[in-house]
Amino acid sequence: MLDFGPPAASATNLGFHASIDYWSAIQTSSIKLTLTGTGANHDLGDIVVAGIPSNATIQRAILILIARAVENTSGSANEMDIDASQHIQIKKSGSSYINAIPLVDNMISVAALTRDGNVVIGGTIDISAEVDGNGTYEVQWTDAQVTASSLIFHDVQVILRIYFS
Repeated sequence: MLDFGPPAASATNLGFHASIDYWSAIQTSSIKLTLTGTGANHDLGDIVVAGIPSNATIQRAILILIARAVENTSGSANEMDIDASQHIQIKKSGSSYINAIPLVDNMISVAALTRDGNVVIGGTIDISAEVDGNGTYEVQWTDAQVTASSLIFHDVQVILRIYFS
């Protein structure tokens, strides 16, 4: 089950008074994210956080990855080939990356020469230790690797959801 944090209706009961979503620019079809059988880091863009009041206390922050479609152009079934180092990570500019979305082996399975629509992966890790207020946050997919080759993510975007009081 994906954990996108508390539902808006109960956020106040849990000590949250507001939440704001910040979105990265879309990685358009001309800038596709192509994963291969060799692990590599991929930049997922920056998220600019602005408008959080200076007296606000960040209670929780999570990251969400979305893609309009995932296309497998290899002649074999294709899926994530995960080892312990593969995560979606975030860092505040000038800081070090921390894990934000854990990935598991065999997720995002796509049959040979097909295309699946809409991938959403929600982070379960509270990243509020790194996401501490207004600023620019960089996001990467570290050591991204698939079992075959050429698993293409179209129109990728990441969302940073911040709960504060």
